[in-house]
Amino acid sequence: MTGTSKKIIKIITTSITIAALLIGGTIAFFVTTINQDVIKKKTIQLVHDKTGRELKINGSVSWTFFPWLGIKMQNVSLSNHHDFKNTHFAEAKEVGINIKLLPLIFSHIEIGHLTLKNLDLQLIKNVSGKSNWQDLLPPNNMVTPSNTDKDSKINLAKFTIGNIAIDNGNVFWQDQKINKKIKINKFNLHCKDINFEQPFDMTISFYLSNLTSSLDGEVTANTQAKLDINKELYEFRQLRLTGKLKNKAIEKFFDLIGNANIKLDLKKQLLLADNLELNIAGTTAIGSLQCANITDDPSFSGNLTVNNSDSKALMQLLGINKYLKKEATAGFKITLALLPKIIKLQPIEARFNDMILQGNAEYTANKVAFNISLNKLDLNAFTSESSKTPTTTAIKTPTVINSPLKIINKVISSRRKSHAAMTVTSGSK
Repeated sequence: MTGTSKKIIKIITTSITIAALLIGGTIAFFVTTINQDVIKKKTIQLVHDKTGRELKINGSVSWTFFPWLGIKMQNVSLSNHHDFKNTHFAEAKEVGINIKLLPLIFSHIEIGHLTLKNLDLQLIKNVSGKSNWQDLLPPNNMVTPSNTDKDSKINLAKFTIGNIAIDNGNVFWQDQKINKKIKINKFNLHCKDINFEQPFDMTISFYLSNLTSSLDGEVTANTQAKLDINKELYEFRQLRLTGKLKNKAIEKFFDLIGNANIKLDLKKQLLLADNLELNIAGTTAIGSLQCANITDDPSFSGNLTVNNSDSKALMQLLGINKYLKKEATAGFKITLALLPKIIKLQPIEARFNDMILQGNAEYTANKVAFNISLNKLDLNAFTSESSKTPTTTAIKTPTVINSPLKIINKVISSRRKSHAAMTVTSGSK
């Protein structure tokens, strides 16, 4: 390289550095001369124009300048939809974001950190089936114009995020129609080296409480995520779950381990989980699942094989063990075929002590049809707690039916069959 070339490179480098400093100084001067109240009003107005909701910034607003242009806001909250006035939709003790200045010169958007601390998110579906997040989602039929000028689009190839962090979040989910409530505490989300072309690492941890049952759970998930914002297609590869599930009544924990590959298509409202393997309290489920209409009216389909050789741990987790004698043993293997609003169990193989149950069953439209056989019925395996009769009439001696017991059930919808049948109709889904 000649001396002249070296001088040219040095001049170019120096010019770029001076330009960056001037830009940084100009931005610093600009933001420091703006009153905090003005910043808050502009931000609140922007959010209202985009969402129709009210943003509140009850804390201070602070800035950083070089090498990052950053803003940090304290005590931020977003109002709920007008049909859900009892609480906020989301609030956070701190929201922070910073952008690197030098890449902006070359039209690169490089976000260093995006942080949310002490996030509280309220997700509610009312009795009419309307959710408080529905209006924030783009319409399913929204089509991006094909003739949009390329220069007007965000160049995702030049858009990167160094880290995203949500620390100590809480998520409350409630379906008022079925009176089901789930609360997620200690929610933490950490992503590194995010871009929109290559997979990146993601870690999630949370503590889940089912407020309508005795089950709690502590879960950690690790995966490689790939995001296609334009197509609204999201992939979570090699997802691995580890955790502990707890029965609050007995204060005992049970292991949870799982693996899957998940694809989420928001345009088609479709979620697909394949290579699914889940082990809960010694019970293994293997197969694949698909969920349609994921945000409005979810319906599941797929195939699962559920296998358990010793159900003691599972019965403890579900609280079933209190109805059985301590020496009782059980195991089962079931293959589930799931269709929208239909569940088929084919075949069913279950063992409880020396009782053996075999057959198949189907649930659809509030009706149950099954064809099963039980080699014998031994009531002595159950405790008196399983009976609703007074203690004075409780069974005191073994009651064993040794002859094979056959139960054949078929749901009759349009006309009665000529052969004997028993119909079982459920009153609710």
